[in-house]
Amino acid sequence: MGSRKWNGLGKDQIKILRMVCSRGRTTEEILSRIRPATRAAIVIHSLMVRGLLHRAEGLYVSTDHGKAVLKPDHVYKRWLKDWGKA
Repeated sequence: MGSRKWNGLGKDQIKILRMVCSRGRTTEEILSRIRPATRAAIVIHSLMVRGLLHRAEGLYVSTDHGKAVLKPDHVYKRWLKDWGKA
């Protein structure tokens, strides 16, 4: 899956968000799925800076905004409007 132009995320960012959306993942679990590991660390940091991912109890978990980003365009835009972030 390529980048979604309306949310500006790359394929690795989307892949990590999908991984942590259903349940939290450890750093090792994420690093084992994204190569090279340095790239995964950069992507994790970028998601945290954007407020789409946070760390809780040693696991990376998706924020509500991170879950909304994975939705189709019209659903995501409605979420932004409802939460006052549009």
